[in-house]
Amino acid sequence: MALGGMLLSVLAAGASAQSLFPTGEALVAEVRATDAADIVVLAGGFDQGFRQGMRCEVRRDGEVIAVLVIADVGTAKTAGLILDLPAGQSIQPGDLVRLQTFRLN
Repeated sequence: MALGGMLLSVLAAGASAQSLFPTGEALVAEVRATDAADIVVLAGGFDQGFRQGMRCEVRRDGEVIAVLVIADVGTAKTAGLILDLPAGQSIQPGDLVRLQTFRLN
């Protein structure tokens, strides 16, 4: 099969096929409390587009509840440090983490 035909068959597979591009998001797997700082462990890593130093938003029910900075990235896990977490909020397993993006006008 020619390359063009293979690409079309992958695209035609729709939602059942993995994306060719990183998603830039992952779920919180756990939060580890340490003496120095709390570490947020994500269930996703390099393949989801996470890189050391990137800023991310933690979301729950569509609302941003915290901001993280990525400290370490593996193939299947990422570790982040909390930069901003309002009083009374907490990060929970299952919260969605997305790369923080902005648009230039």
